[in-house]
Amino acid sequence: MKPIPPLPTVEGDVRRPGPQRTPNLLNYLSAALLALTLTSCSTAQFYHQAVAGQVQILAGRKPVATLLADPHTEPRLRDRLKLTQDLRAFAEKELGLPSGKAYATYTDLHRPHVAWVVVAAPEFSTRPYQWHYPILGKLDYRGYFKEADAKECARSLKARGLETAVGGVDAYSSLGYFNDPLLNTFIHDPDPDLAELLFHELTHRKVFLSGDTEFNEAFATATGQEGARRWLRSRQRWDDLRKYEKSCSQEQYFAEAVLETKRQLEEIYQQPLLSKSVMRQRKQALLKALGNTIRHMPELAGHKGYPKWATQPINHARMNTVSAYHRLVPAFQQLLATCHGDLARFYEKIAAMKSLSQAERRGALGVPHQ
Repeated sequence: MKPIPPLPTVEGDVRRPGPQRTPNLLNYLSAALLALTLTSCSTAQFYHQAVAGQVQILAGRKPVATLLADPHTEPRLRDRLKLTQDLRAFAEKELGLPSGKAYATYTDLHRPHVAWVVVAAPEFSTRPYQWHYPILGKLDYRGYFKEADAKECARSLKARGLETAVGGVDAYSSLGYFNDPLLNTFIHDPDPDLAELLFHELTHRKVFLSGDTEFNEAFATATGQEGARRWLRSRQRWDDLRKYEKSCSQEQYFAEAVLETKRQLEEIYQQPLLSKSVMRQRKQALLKALGNTIRHMPELAGHKGYPKWATQPINHARMNTVSAYHRLVPAFQQLLATCHGDLARFYEKIAAMKSLSQAERRGALGVPHQ
């Protein structure tokens, strides 16, 4: 499962600065500082930490070329850096993704995650709580560079009666506003996972639809997976491809179990005559059953992550993080199939949906709007 992009600054992937400060960075910071003077105290604090965190990341990056030429670069890191440059070239030439100068630098953040994301939802609705951001529109998450800040945000939302979840994020995309760097938080992922992650984040630079988190993330997930498959085939890594296909299948089994429970919950909440106590009882029964299903699902046998996910309390917020990345993936895969695997045509069809409403986009994909 991909991590949810954390920052409200440009949606998804962390970058750092080289020795020079780019006009894009200066323009962004100027706009952000102006926004601080026009918002409430709590909102100002949020944007302040977002800007400070982004600047810190940008200030720490080092060119990959420099690290590869440095004899003191640790061999394991050197190998990973070489691999990422191969992936960048493949993304540009074979997938039509705009790598540009993204991932041509590296930063060690000396922490396990680049950021922490807060997601929330009402007790009797699976619709995600949303935040509004300049340029990006409404998004289903709030990102922080410090875990303590994310937890504090979650506490305040809980006090308002919302269900919440806080999770660490290993990568996110700035949509081309910055030249995103490679990070220690994901550089050592297994090769297929690293390939999918980089292709996923570069997809956000290709097409991003303001205010439609589910569409953007599922599109990037489908493209990232397809890209990883093509890269593995091109390198004739057949055993790795077989294992990766199994991993993708397990991911889909997991997602379908969550999505089915979410659908059943929505049916309960749409019954106007049910009391809150009855809805609460039925809800808890379904969530308990979901946990048992995931822990004992034969298709997930041998996978540690998903059964572990089910051992923690399940709520709407946690389910929505799964839904955001996976509900529309089969529809995007089908759309790519109708394009006979032609990614250029696929991207054109996606870009053409920018002018549509969310409901119209779902209709174009052949899935119900929620």
